[in-house]
Amino acid sequence: MTNLEKVLASLKTSGPICDDCLSSRSTVKPRQTVNIICRELESAGSLRRRKEICPKCGKPKIINTAISNLMDSSGKEKILKTKDPFYAKNRPVTFARGRFSTDSITSVLASFSGQLGTGEIEIYNEFSLQHELGIYLRNSFKGKRIQFERNVSFFGFSKQQFVKREIDIVLYRKNEALLDAAIELKFPRNGQYPEQMYSFCKDVVFAEQLKYAGFDKAYVIIFAEDRLFYEGRQSGIYGFFRGGRNLTGTVEKPTGDQESELVVKGNYQIKWNNVVGPLKYTLIEAF
Repeated sequence: MTNLEKVLASLKTSGPICDDCLSSRSTVKPRQTVNIICRELESAGSLRRRKEICPKCGKPKIINTAISNLMDSSGKEKILKTKDPFYAKNRPVTFARGRFSTDSITSVLASFSGQLGTGEIEIYNEFSLQHELGIYLRNSFKGKRIQFERNVSFFGFSKQQFVKREIDIVLYRKNEALLDAAIELKFPRNGQYPEQMYSFCKDVVFAEQLKYAGFDKAYVIIFAEDRLFYEGRQSGIYGFFRGGRNLTGTVEKPTGDQESELVVKGNYQIKWNNVVGPLKYTLIEAF
């Protein structure tokens, strides 16, 4: 077994891990050899490296996280099979990172909200938002396949890697299997402000995970017409959505199981855009 194969085999069973721990686990010495292999895998898009707390040794180091859907045990791009009727029966399909412009989604969302403002489009719950925005995206991106509630397993991802399973809207190439964008949506209608805000944070974490897993872009779009979602006191979780501070780091669940928490890797400033009356929206791009 080559050093590359040893490193990949160890990553497959270890989960996120630093170079030192990976060197010990894989028996690849010296540690610099592991470092070189992991940096090459990162350049190839098969590995994410970020400074975090290592789950194994508990020290702040550069952590290696395998993007498992993009590689097999030899480090080559993995071929996945699907029974989706869009593809010929049992035809091998390679899902790879696509290309998507944030300017495109920003422009389309602004146009969509404009039609909400004039009454040409009406949304009245989260399902109607998903449905109407999906139609709008389909008309705006003719060369892409727009689908709803796709399970992460369809794209070859391991469910255990994610805080959620179903993606609200996915955009990928119609005649290719290129993962362009994943979108999570929220349109809260029944108060429960801290609970809903925590759910928003969970969507952001999910979007980050989808970005790391292979989507070129991942977004969270929130529409809100209750002023208490974007105005009011800014202590605790409220501050993330009411302009008090950026959304980043550890987010503790405000009610229920107090031991539950999320860790937002990126750093996001939530900006609200006016639609009509009290209705506003924000677009968060995961990094």
